[in-house]
Amino acid sequence: MNPDFPLLSLTQPQTAKRGKERPRLLPLSPEKIQQRKEKADNLRQQVRRISRQLQEMSEEERKAVLIKLEHEQKINLSGTGLKPIAESTQHFTLAVPRTEKLDKLEEKIEEFGEGDLKRGQPPNKDFAYLNTIEEASPQDRLCQVFFEQYDELIQKDWIIFEIEMMSLERGEKQQRQELLKIREEISKLWLFVTWYGSIGGHKSTKSLSGKGFN
Repeated sequence: MNPDFPLLSLTQPQTAKRGKERPRLLPLSPEKIQQRKEKADNLRQQVRRISRQLQEMSEEERKAVLIKLEHEQKINLSGTGLKPIAESTQHFTLAVPRTEKLDKLEEKIEEFGEGDLKRGQPPNKDFAYLNTIEEASPQDRLCQVFFEQYDELIQKDWIIFEIEMMSLERGEKQQRQELLKIREEISKLWLFVTWYGSIGGHKSTKSLSGKGFN
């Protein structure tokens, strides 16, 4: 070491978690603004069709319904009466209806199609990227791996998989009771059941082994 140039003593680096980046509010293109009324009319027809089906169902039947939304990019469903059951992908969202009618969703779509422009943009502009709203099929509930291997998996004598239960009840006590009831019903259907995790909050993840999907 050269005595004329002693070693520098450096302080320890400081680390910090990266903050969440605010979403960039990109304006709609003139083409999408021009097409918004036609888009809204099409979406409202789809929503009304699902609402009619929901009203004909019992409360228990409605709890089993999943709504599948196909879109060009992620959309905001706040205030629509739909609750996503998992984080949306770029092109798909699975959600459950909170009520027997999708009035709030229809109102949001109507505002998008007919509301006054503000700074050249319509209200609820996310709906410009929404293409279809329909009832999801049972296969849509599967994770990507199971979905891709479905035909092969249903031929097996048994499989091991995980299932996540979610309660739509509003109170914590009511959520717990509903999850316990679902757990009891599942236990009656499957011969071998191993549970792990806690029943609390609004969801609980469990591990089960059983036979087939049907």
